[in-house]
Amino acid sequence: MIETKTLKHIHTTSDIYVDKEQIYTFYNSAIYKSTLESSTQEILEFTNNIQNHSLKSNVLACVNSNFLNVYHLKKDTRLVNMSLGNIKPINSIALSEFSMNTILGTDDGKINIINNISAESILKFTLFSSGESIDFVDFIEENIIMGSTKKSILLVDILEKGMLAKIVSKGAISNIITCKKNIIYTTQENDIYLVKIEDFSNIETTKLYSTDSIIKDIKYDFTNSSVYVLLKNQIINIDFNSNVKELEVTFDDANCISVINKESLIIGSETSSLILNKIIDINKSDNKEDVKSDIIRFMTVDDSATIRLVIKKSILNNFKNVEVIEAEDGISAMEYLKNHSNIDVMLLDWNMPNMNGDEVVEAVSKISNLSKMKIIMATTEGGKDRVKEMLSKGVKGYLVKPFRQNSVIPLIEKMIDIVKKERE
Repeated sequence: MIETKTLKHIHTTSDIYVDKEQIYTFYNSAIYKSTLESSTQEILEFTNNIQNHSLKSNVLACVNSNFLNVYHLKKDTRLVNMSLGNIKPINSIALSEFSMNTILGTDDGKINIINNISAESILKFTLFSSGESIDFVDFIEENIIMGSTKKSILLVDILEKGMLAKIVSKGAISNIITCKKNIIYTTQENDIYLVKIEDFSNIETTKLYSTDSIIKDIKYDFTNSSVYVLLKNQIINIDFNSNVKELEVTFDDANCISVINKESLIIGSETSSLILNKIIDINKSDNKEDVKSDIIRFMTVDDSATIRLVIKKSILNNFKNVEVIEAEDGISAMEYLKNHSNIDVMLLDWNMPNMNGDEVVEAVSKISNLSKMKIIMATTEGGKDRVKEMLSKGVKGYLVKPFRQNSVIPLIEKMIDIVKKERE
């Protein structure tokens, strides 16, 4: 039984982002904040005159008045505030998975990648040599990006500045989302295509769905590996095997959708200049017992006591139900891990005496009960070949020293979210 519940009238035009009880909506070139429970709504003052924006893991990146601003919304912390100078008009913007980098796509086919930790531009290059407008950008992995025009999609390794694949679209692209290592795009002909990326030499494009109705919005459902598609007066759920589930609901002129969890969606429904939000209970359950979240354990491995302290404070001062184990070098870390397999995330220095980061990664890969542990590398080196090698061995991301305490927070929060989802 699918039920709808009116939440509130709330300003929004094209996007809704939900994090637990917090709702962020985009309206009239600004971001508004509200909650599921409260009827009040406030504008975030720093988001006036937004031309482009991206929200991920409580981090907002936006371009306004030719400045890039990156904020951690939950911690109310500004990460980046920099002028874009003479960069051509920005058509697209996206945050990396762990919110460490922001990518900007311009109308003359170029990209600019900003590191949110150092607040500096780390890479600029031409993606489409023909000067075509980059309408969509996103990160497939921390070092692999997607850039797209209406006609084609390019996958590029930003460490090597090399193209990995070119995908010619099956129609004029109207919207794109990335989901794990897959891409889903809709066309102006109202078809939906899945691009499966097994590896970059084996890419397959299949049609998931076709409709006569206008596709208003599409969002990925992480818990069920499927997508929700918003049509004019209907919602459909499609998995990657083209199995379709129609959700029989009633609403008027909806224009955007957001996935809260595996049981609920929020629909933005336009009524004049306002939006009526409704919640959809897909799998209604009478079991209302609260499940206590388990402790998430971090290990920081660095021969610098100062760096260990910065990371430890970033975690303990900003998150609940967490523990932090310290190790002064790789040998100490491995001695602990041989007797304790409960570490969820390791923040690992690259250059250390006795046993360096490379050797720790190699040693961890040989211990089966550590296969789920996430490793983040921290380094002062710019050796792209070594970074690429570590990513190929399963390292989930990297930090470039020096970094500020507040800039580590988005990465920690993302790691916590990933661990929690894996435990569900």
